[in-house]
Formats: sequence, structure tokens, C-alpha cells
Amino acid sequence: MRFSKTVLIMLLTFLIASCGIIKIAYNNSPALAFWWLDDYFNFNNTQQTILKPALQRLHNWHRADQLPVYIALLTSIQIESVPIIVEIAPLLSDTQLKQFQAKLDERAKKWKKEWWQETKKDQLEARYEKTQDFAEKMYGDLNNGQISLLKQSLTKAAISPEVSYAEIERRNEDALTILKAL
Repeated sequence: MRFSKTVLIMLLTFLIASCGIIKIAYNNSPALAFWWLDDYFNFNNTQQTILKPALQRLHNWHRADQLPVYIALLTSIQIESVPIIVEIAPLLSDTQLKQFQAKLDERAKKWKKEWWQETKKDQLEARYEKTQDFAEKMYGDLNNGQISLLKQSLTKAAISPEVSYAEIERRNEDALTILKAL
């Protein structure tokens, strides 16, 4: 099945918005890029002193110059997609809306099971594990120093499963309310 560029970007945007790990990875991309490169080159101290600030400058440039371009693109996609939603929503049956709600509920429960553990310690440990798995899939095995830096970054990250889950539920309810209203 082929999807249009717009549909793929909308899907990607939805996934990114739903996944805090992407935010953590992006915010730590200079360190992640360094780890990846260092694994290939094993930089000495002089090279590290040059490379680390250069990667930070690249990240700062991307954040300042490229993210606004992405935001503009996503805004354009939103403007294009609203008329599509307005056109198709009145054609949805009650059964389809119930199926949509069931899928949203299923996805929210899955997120809660994966990310909202009983204790803060367990939540942090789950984030460590998931983020390390993600980083290793992207960059290869992490050494002890990299794992330590990752844990330190995640410990500082202000992530609240309670707030995230409430936001997921609010967005789900908003989506369903809008479709029903249309």
C-alpha cells in the first residue's frame, strides 16, 4: 500500500508527539552522535575537545534553523488535512467511531503499561532500559561511560508519566469529540 508524503509525515508527527523517547534522544543528540562516531574512531582527548563542541554547534544550528522549517511544514500539513477530516467525519458510522475509541483506549493502556510503573524508581529504570535499547539499536553497543551519561541525562529529565498519560487521554477525548461533532 502506498501512502502520500502528507500521510506519512502526519503519521510520523503523531508517533513523535506520542513518544517522549524521541525528545530525549533529540535533546541528547550531540552526545549520542559523539558516542556513535567515537565507536568508529576512538578519538583521543584533542579530537574529543574539538568534536564535542562542533557537534553541539551542529545541534544548535539544527534546533534554530531546521526545526522552524519542520514546524512550518507540519502547519501546512495541518491546514491541508483539516478539510479532509471535515469531509470524511460525517460519513463515519457509530460502529466506526466505537472502533476508533477502542483503538485509542487500547493504545493508551499499552502506553500506561509500558511507561507508568508503580514507583518512581521503577519508572526511571524502565526509561533507562528503553532508552538504552533505543540508543543501541541506533548506534550499537554502549560502553559503561555512555550508559552512565545516559542514566544521568534521564535522571535530570523532567518526565511525569501521570502528566503524559493525562495528556494522552485528553488528546484521545478531543479527537473523539471532534469527530462526533462533525
